[in-house]
Amino acid sequence: MWGAVVIILCGLVSASFSSSMPLERISLPEGFSIGLFVSDIPDARSLAMGPQGVLFIGNRQGDKVWAVVDTNEDGSADQSMFW
Repeated sequence: MWGAVVIILCGLVSASFSSSMPLERISLPEGFSIGLFVSDIPDARSLAMGPQGVLFIGNRQGDKVWAVVDTNEDGSADQSMFW
């Protein structure tokens, strides 16, 4: 479970930061992995995983919530919408 959390949190990093901090330089315990799940959520702050696999992401201003889904289960989000 914690490995999945690491992957999701990485996706909240801004594109400029993620390019300056290569993921392979992050040291993780054995059995854990890290990757970019979604990168186009501006000012992402809060996360909640829905029971059907939808990741809900709130922004810092508290005025938007994104619903992000990996429909083909390849480890990267391929659908997102916000309210």
